[in-house]
Amino acid sequence: MRQDPASSPSPAPAAPGRPAPARGTARARPPLVGLALGLAVVTVAATLVGIEVTGPLLPSAGTPEGAAAQEEGQRRPRQYALPDDPCAGATVDQLRRLSAVLPATSISVDTSASCAWFAVFADGTRGGLDITYRPGVADSGDAWDAEAAAMRRYRQDTAQFTAEGSHVTVEEMRHVPGLGEQSLLVYADLNLDARRPSPTVMVFVRQDNMNVAVSGYEFSDGTEGDPDYRGDEDVLLGIAARALGNLG
Repeated sequence: MRQDPASSPSPAPAAPGRPAPARGTARARPPLVGLALGLAVVTVAATLVGIEVTGPLLPSAGTPEGAAAQEEGQRRPRQYALPDDPCAGATVDQLRRLSAVLPATSISVDTSASCAWFAVFADGTRGGLDITYRPGVADSGDAWDAEAAAMRRYRQDTAQFTAEGSHVTVEEMRHVPGLGEQSLLVYADLNLDARRPSPTVMVFVRQDNMNVAVSGYEFSDGTEGDPDYRGDEDVLLGIAARALGNLG
């Protein structure tokens, strides 16, 4: 489960600030900064065993393969900018279905943009909803290189779920046809300590040079039993699609 933001005076640097719930005993929520560092470590192992991704790995324009691909008329990747309003990645109706309120925005120039809300999921779980945008590389002058960098980031972000021997408990994982060029829906427990579970649902999407992640999680012990986010799956996938539409 996720830690009540009220128990910490400031949010983790890599995650948007989240207002504290009114009550409930906080559970430890793995910081997204720690998660990012863990992803980097797992990527090494993932490279050894191979990671299945959707969509072709397009070559860089700076290579002979990339130049040949362009000569053959492959679609030139778009270079999306971070959205000015990341909270517009979800519609009013989608937020209403999750009882999502009190949006908090976090923007790091050229590197990420995110928005977080309080949310109440279909099973009664009280927690949070996040949308995060991250380009593969900031200010790339080459669209092919920017897309290749976004592909690498996508592999890194999903490596802890797809890599053989990962210590993360994955309950369910599948690709989502028609959502971006690469996408993965994951139900998993991110906490390695079985005594303090942290069930989470995540949707990872890559489109051209941009990576988008949508996540739902529990804040505190206000729900009996383990959270089950499957009742909100269609809403979360819809938010991921809407978030792609929010790209400039």
